[in-house]
Amino acid sequence: LREVGDLAYLSLVLSGSRRRPPEPPSGVELRRAGRLTRGTDDRRRLLDLLNRTYEGTLDCPELCCMRDIEDILDSHLSAGEFDERHWLIARHATGDVGCCLVSLTDQGATGELVYIGFAPEARGRGLARWLLQTSIYGLRATRAQRLVCAVDRRNAPAARLYESLGFREFASRRALVIPV
Repeated sequence: LREVGDLAYLSLVLSGSRRRPPEPPSGVELRRAGRLTRGTDDRRRLLDLLNRTYEGTLDCPELCCMRDIEDILDSHLSAGEFDERHWLIARHATGDVGCCLVSLTDQGATGELVYIGFAPEARGRGLARWLLQTSIYGLRATRAQRLVCAVDRRNAPAARLYESLGFREFASRRALVIPV
């Protein structure tokens, strides 16, 4: 077994204000992931983006290169119920720069932040806060009562973001994998 991180499991209660998310940063637009069946242009674009978001990642970096990117995307798609409205991509003039992938679980009562990540050139610009707030706003229009996620405790920027938005820890575990 290889240790890949110490994970904190976080939860955000979705009740309360339905205040609109902030406007996108200048030059950034939002799009949905689109059709993600094998062979589609939307899937190829998301696969390319996911690869770029793993460059220099602070979230379980030991996992990088352990799985094929197609397998990773299929795993994300199998987490809960895929709904294109909750798989959001931030796009800049240079192309897609980040994504926030949320699926619904528990018959729609819970949103799971399956993945959020940004290409290196887009990090540190406030895009994660904007994109996550946009996702939270979209979830408030569903039956979801909470949003859950896991974060590697070494990923201090992500942990600070989640805490600042009101996420609270409800569990933790050491993540171990068997390389195959």
